[in-house]
Amino acid sequence: MFLYSKPERVQNCAGTVGLAYNNVVQIIVKTDGYTVTPPLENIVDCVMSRYPQHPLSIEIYDWKIGRISLDSGCIDQRILMTLAAYLEFFYTVVHRWQHVRFDGPLISIIAPMTKKFPSAGPTMLEGVAVKHTDSVRNVDVLRKFMSALWSGKSWAFSQFFIENYTVFDKQIFRDLPYARLTQLEVQSTVTAALVHEILAEAFGMVKCTISDVTGPCPSERRLCAHTPNLEYLNLEIDTMDFDKSKRTGAVFSVLNKLVAPALTELRLGYEDAWNSQVFNEFCARSAFQLEVLHLVKMAMKPRHLAHTLSMNPTVHELVVEGQIKGTRRDQNDILFTEELLAQLLVSPQGNHLSPDLDSLTVNICTVQAQNGAFRRMVRDRFRNSNLRQVKIIGAQYLSEKDHTALVELASYRMSVWLDSTRVVDPRWHW
Repeated sequence: MFLYSKPERVQNCAGTVGLAYNNVVQIIVKTDGYTVTPPLENIVDCVMSRYPQHPLSIEIYDWKIGRISLDSGCIDQRILMTLAAYLEFFYTVVHRWQHVRFDGPLISIIAPMTKKFPSAGPTMLEGVAVKHTDSVRNVDVLRKFMSALWSGKSWAFSQFFIENYTVFDKQIFRDLPYARLTQLEVQSTVTAALVHEILAEAFGMVKCTISDVTGPCPSERRLCAHTPNLEYLNLEIDTMDFDKSKRTGAVFSVLNKLVAPALTELRLGYEDAWNSQVFNEFCARSAFQLEVLHLVKMAMKPRHLAHTLSMNPTVHELVVEGQIKGTRRDQNDILFTEELLAQLLVSPQGNHLSPDLDSLTVNICTVQAQNGAFRRMVRDRFRNSNLRQVKIIGAQYLSEKDHTALVELASYRMSVWLDSTRVVDPRWHW
């Protein structure tokens, strides 16, 4: 089970506990500060009697995080003791833990109320997710609990996910075995220098998402981080920093010190200046074959986009969301100009841009005012190439002719999405 994917369907045997179709027992313990569900006896029955050998996916969280204080004085002591009893039971089956997701503040309160974490640690552990660590009052307790997880002899451990943390402090997770990570997602502020440090250590990393990259940046004296297995990379500037015109550039500073030859999917977001030199050198140095490229609110010029596509001819899924007029210094150049759209038309010589393109997503500000060139390009690529899906964000501003053309293509079974609505031809239904 992927660490931060949606929970799989569960054959319930005790409320929010049951056997998922991947043969992992899923247990979700919930509290609103007044009650705890499901009852512990139901969990014990499911884990010990019905599925005594199956691995466990455990989640412990507080419904009201963000709305109530998690100071132990603000939660009924009986509820805390009840949760501690749940955790102590989970300790007895720690060798079966496969995935754990927990609320940082809640764990930091109830962990000291339990017996010592089992010295053997989890031996089947594959992934850990922790959230709301920015609200933890006793960081030392959380650090010790996390360290106990890492100290287990599970060589399967490879996934780590953290969210809602103001600043990612590597000291809190200092015992995290970065070298064993294959998947990392951090929904918090991380300096570009620390991203570089993590990637340099996590040479087995396959998938990495950092949602808020900021300064300081890696030193120019730093060597490039080599990530021979990295296939998916998502780097973004925090949208709050972006909208407030704070200094950006951190995304490119990470790329400037990175080599990723296996990269197939690259997602970049929210930079206010496109650094052609850094991006081009990153592509040349890594010599990857990109299949998926997402460029979200990146301040580009049409020539930058054209050159990016020419350097990555293997891209089959392209997402380009330009900046909207009125934000970020009005850098809203129409990226898909008539000239660029002409280069996307299928050429008899085969020298057109993005020959493998089969899915295209754009927001309306990137394709406006091009005298019908966009709809002609889409029609041409559908008829003469592999383009099978088009998504338009901000479709209410489409011209009537563009809208009509896309609806017509949908009638020929092209997948056309206008915002979140798929255009369906009524003739498809019998």
